[in-house]
Amino acid sequence: MKKRYRVERRLGQGGMAIVYLAQDEVTGQQVALKEVQLDGLSTDQARTGREQLKREANLLKQLDHPGLVAVRDCFQEKGVPYLVTDYVDGIDLRRKTETAITPPSIELVLDWADQLCDVLEYLHSQQPLVLFRDLKPDNILIQGDGRLRLIDFGIARFFFPGEMTTATLRGYGTPGYAPIEQYAGGTDVRSDIYSLGATLYALLVGKAPPDAALVASGSLCLELPRKLRPDIPVELERLLIKMMSIRKVDRPNSVAEVRARLKMVGHTQAPSQEVSFCPHRDQTLRAGAGLRHAPFAVAYEGGDEGLARRLGAAFGGQGRASLALFRQDYPDLVPGTWMVLVANPPPWCR
Repeated sequence: MKKRYRVERRLGQGGMAIVYLAQDEVTGQQVALKEVQLDGLSTDQARTGREQLKREANLLKQLDHPGLVAVRDCFQEKGVPYLVTDYVDGIDLRRKTETAITPPSIELVLDWADQLCDVLEYLHSQQPLVLFRDLKPDNILIQGDGRLRLIDFGIARFFFPGEMTTATLRGYGTPGYAPIEQYAGGTDVRSDIYSLGATLYALLVGKAPPDAALVASGSLCLELPRKLRPDIPVELERLLIKMMSIRKVDRPNSVAEVRARLKMVGHTQAPSQEVSFCPHRDQTLRAGAGLRHAPFAVAYEGGDEGLARRLGAAFGGQGRASLALFRQDYPDLVPGTWMVLVANPPPWCR
């Protein structure tokens, strides 16, 4: 291709592109050759695809970070657009964790989290800042030395404060990893924070969280990480839940804040209560289903009063707890979220 690149084999395919391993016959180095698939698309869609690849190339050319891949070339041949980047010899984190005999250790996932925070902080520090908008295990390569690289900037874009982001041909991100605002536009740094939380959740428990739209509607609940993997520290669970809050305002405000809290995991005294979160519209939880082993339950409804109520096994609503103490014990609990305590109730709730 271009009388310079000789394709050796296919590396992978996803979305609307195929990635090949190729030989640069000028430099003698191996490169990754990304071919955008335009077959079956309308004229407008094909034009959008070409613009998307050009944007990805222009974006990456301006960035320099060890957690990113460098762009070498961008060209078209017979109407098909191609992007040439450094070849990263590694495996994506989804395949790595799926094929592993045992799940990654908490320490290893925390190391991965710190590396991801580092590259996201770099992207968000650009002027204008860059949103990745499709962070997930599939888009993270791990090299033999343990270093991570972000790949596939297909829906990343520069973000100017106050502007509404728009969907591209590639879509709205990946269900389970995309925050709800990404479906309608209006993403900001907290959207990447949601995706980071969802990515860490998947790496820890072995499956993706439910789609944000289904959680917001009350159709599905987010299963607590510790329910699926009990060795996850409580403070890490709390942080992940906060990062995956449906409302942007309830998430951490910056990756730097997330990174600082991740560094504190294992170094702070966390409460031992086990909890389960669900949207207040979830009728199954309202009916008390699944609470046979729960000695009691409380719900935080938010609103102007923000009352925390102690409920019986049948959600009878008897008794009240102190809102101040409730917030003190559960500072990250999102208003409008139901919470079920299944062990070790705090004194004020007995």
